[in-house]
Amino acid sequence: GVVARAKKMFSPNGRTIDEMGDAVGYIAMQVGIYLHLRWHRPEDARWWVIVIATVIPALMALGYDFYKRKFSAALTKGTDTIVDDLVKREVAARRAGGGGGIVIFGRIVDRTQLFFFSPRTLSVVTAKVDEEFSGRAPTTADLEEVSAIRAASDRELSGVLRAVGFMTGDNAVTILNLSLLAGFVLYADYAVILGGLALLVFGTIACRTFLSRAVGMSKASLAANAPSNESNPS
Repeated sequence: GVVARAKKMFSPNGRTIDEMGDAVGYIAMQVGIYLHLRWHRPEDARWWVIVIATVIPALMALGYDFYKRKFSAALTKGTDTIVDDLVKREVAARRAGGGGGIVIFGRIVDRTQLFFFSPRTLSVVTAKVDEEFSGRAPTTADLEEVSAIRAASDRELSGVLRAVGFMTGDNAVTILNLSLLAGFVLYADYAVILGGLALLVFGTIACRTFLSRAVGMSKASLAANAPSNESNPS
């Protein structure tokens, strides 16, 4: 994944394969922790702790990927890669009758991202997919946030991008690894749950607050600069 991005050879399916690899590695580590506890401290082996300690880092990874792609595409291309990639997947899947396993997994991941971090965008994706098959004029509803991001100041952007960095699933993995290296196998997942949830909530609130404020300011600026329809009394 790193090499593909560096050589600009990335694609939606390649991104999905990269995500699948991360998922397999992390889940394998969690299975190892559970088996260790089952063998050495069976009274403390709780499957639901393993599940929560897997779901929260997964949401962190989805949130980091979501906002990283949203901000980078808005600043460099003036578009919303989140919407564009999912529309391509949905159109290809509809034409191919569903698509293969990688396509299905990618669609699930992308839709999960939108469900948690931008639910209203799901309707935009549906509208754009329908446009591909109906010939209707394309909607630009997804470009409000893009315009707002591009109009934000460098100081605002640097602040929100730091918040995005806190959300990365790598931070949850770091918490887990440090706990294991310190010998706290029993408490490792509890640390991941508490620390990961705090970082996830902080990053999400910071990003949504920034986008909401930026869109509001962008609309206000457009309204202020729009020509008045009132007649000149002179």
